[in-house]
Amino acid sequence: IGIPLVIASAAYAIGGMRLVRPLTLPLAFLALMVPPPRFVLYEILFRLKLLVTRIAVELLQAVGTPVLAEGNQIVVPNHTLFVADACSGLTSIVTMLPIACIIAYFLTRGIWRRALVVASVLPLALGANVLRVILTVKLVPWIGIEAAQGSLHQSFGVATYAVGTLVLVGVARLLR
Repeated sequence: IGIPLVIASAAYAIGGMRLVRPLTLPLAFLALMVPPPRFVLYEILFRLKLLVTRIAVELLQAVGTPVLAEGNQIVVPNHTLFVADACSGLTSIVTMLPIACIIAYFLTRGIWRRALVVASVLPLALGANVLRVILTVKLVPWIGIEAAQGSLHQSFGVATYAVGTLVLVGVARLLR
């Protein structure tokens, strides 16, 4: 975090806010590159997995699907599925944040609109991953456990990310 702060301080010392203002986006990217401590990352990952599991199971139960949540496991008839780290939404959040900054910067005007676009990453990533889990659970009885493993399941992850990014662009255009 020190590098973006030193660059911002040096730019301010040399040219004031007039020089710092155009550096805001690149400095924000540098700050986003700093990973949180592992214990914080693991705690966030754990809580996101539980949240995605709970929401997915509640929605599945609401439409009459026989499922049960046990921690980050989803019990369906004849199978137990694990909501893995990749399905927690954390990867989507981390990778969509820089994209959200670019989208917000170029497609919206005003600080509150830009902040809203960036803040929408969290619900979009979580919603997309809940949908991914629901789709996986619904496909297991038809396709088998392969729906939750291998290349098919990985393609769900790519589709989740693509849909989330497209919806993010839609949010930015809506706020224009």
